[in-house]
Amino acid sequence: MPSLTINLILEDGSAFGKITAKIPFWNGSLIIVTPKTPLTYDEASLSGILLSVNKARQVIDIELFSNLQQKMRNISSEWSKLIAITTSDGSLDGRSEEYVLNALKKKYLMNFRDVKVPEHEKVSLNDFCQKVELVVGLYVDEPQYSSARIQTKPAFELQKPQEVSHTSTDLVFEYRIHGALARMIHFSGKKVKVLKDSTGIFEPKDSMLDSARDEKQKLFNEGKIIHHLTRRDLFLFVEDIIFNSPSLAGMVVSGTSVNGKLVWTLPDGKTYGHIFG
Repeated sequence: MPSLTINLILEDGSAFGKITAKIPFWNGSLIIVTPKTPLTYDEASLSGILLSVNKARQVIDIELFSNLQQKMRNISSEWSKLIAITTSDGSLDGRSEEYVLNALKKKYLMNFRDVKVPEHEKVSLNDFCQKVELVVGLYVDEPQYSSARIQTKPAFELQKPQEVSHTSTDLVFEYRIHGALARMIHFSGKKVKVLKDSTGIFEPKDSMLDSARDEKQKLFNEGKIIHHLTRRDLFLFVEDIIFNSPSLAGMVVSGTSVNGKLVWTLPDGKTYGHIFG
């Protein structure tokens, strides 16, 4: 898919308040709210499709709604965010609305039914769903299981125990600092790979080496790391990134000078230097 611009409007001037997400030349609109978000009169009477998201960034329910304000009062207390999907021209209704609803249920809940629509409508509806999923993906983790990953096997088939051969890439090292959590594996030689969805400290400190500061800025410019949407003191790795050393990776994550052989550790406390010298 070609590059796409998503406009996130912080209605309250805060990333923790009400956010409206729009894509240029698209009739869809998403409103992201929290339990304490006040709504305008027009927003309160909106109708559409509603995703309930818990604190673990998981979709826990998807349903139709006819009045957003009323739905916020009556919905389960488990949610931490609601994502309301609407259209500016009222085109999402009837069978079209059912199609989008079940497409989202299929992706996030694996609880859906097939809805038949004419082929000429299916193309535009699939495009609509794709854009919705791009925005929702900013606030929701990819579901652990999707229809593409589920494989059924005959009930009578016995599975032989698989032999597991451990390599250095099985060892996932962690670096936790001031609310940030980064995960890293050994890549080759002195190189390491910091894994996608790791987080790091946004503001660099004066003690950070210039070479590490330049590397971090380069990654921002390339879009490989971005400002975290809900924690403005952190940044997010949007893809796996290879660094020339564990120390360079550690400095980019922490925003200061560190010894990568000491700060990256396994769950049992062993350091990267203990394993790889």
